Amino acid sequence: MFLQYFMLHGLVDSKGVRNLFKTCCERYSQPLSSDEAGRMQQLANFVITINRNIRPFHLTIRKGFDEDDSTCFYCLVNTCDSPITRLSSDYTVNELELFKLFLGSIMMTDDAAIGSVEALNLTASLEKSMSRDDAQRFYERMVKNKWLKKSSRGELSLSTRSILELDPLIHSMYPEVARQCNICSRLCLRGQTCNNCQIKLHLYCANRYFKNRESHTCPNCSQEWHHSVPSRESSRRGESNFNTTLDDTSV
Repeated sequence: MFLQYFMLHGLVDSKGVRNLFKTCCERYSQPLSSDEAGRMQQLANFVITINRNIRPFHLTIRKGFDEDDSTCFYCLVNTCDSPITRLSSDYTVNELELFKLFLGSIMMTDDAAIGSVEALNLTASLEKSMSRDDAQRFYERMVKNKWLKKSSRGELSLSTRSILELDPLIHSMYPEVARQCNICSRLCLRGQTCNNCQIKLHLYCANRYFKNRESHTCPNCSQEWHHSVPSRESSRRGESNFNTTLDDTSV
């Protein structure tokens, strides 16, 4: 039941995962701890057990955070097939070519996002023509299926699902610009960059690192950190999930 839900939805936020775990325990008459810490440990053990059993099938449940609002998500990831191959069952060859162009475009920007008009204009670079209306529908499906997300300003960027799924591909295709967060060591596309040594931090990681420090200096080179530190309010959802007991090597 738990795994089936992931296979159907692909990406589930932490609240949804906790509710799903509770439902599974109730359905199969399994005891559930009365305190939050105990329930989180039970969930951690449950997911680790699932990952141990699905690993031979090249599947794993991984944890990630939204790079903008730090919401914690969990995603069922296929570790064998290439991400583009997995998308081929839902999208045409030409749509996948457009997605590759989109990926290349956002990787060349500072905040890993481009506007809707710029995304539509990428159709001009396709070998096989695609109308702007078809491209619009393609991007809308990618957002609906949680591969992309669209901001209130109309900018398109990779969702948490794509970041988790495409991590190896992004590092192999864009080794010069793909960076890991200096704090959590996860792929960091949207964050803050040190003006001196060029290391990068997620916004929620920057909040967590700097919040109790009087001076704001780079954790790598110790030079002044020239960015405004994200407020606790803007990162609180990520912080509440950051120290989860789930094993980061498996989720």
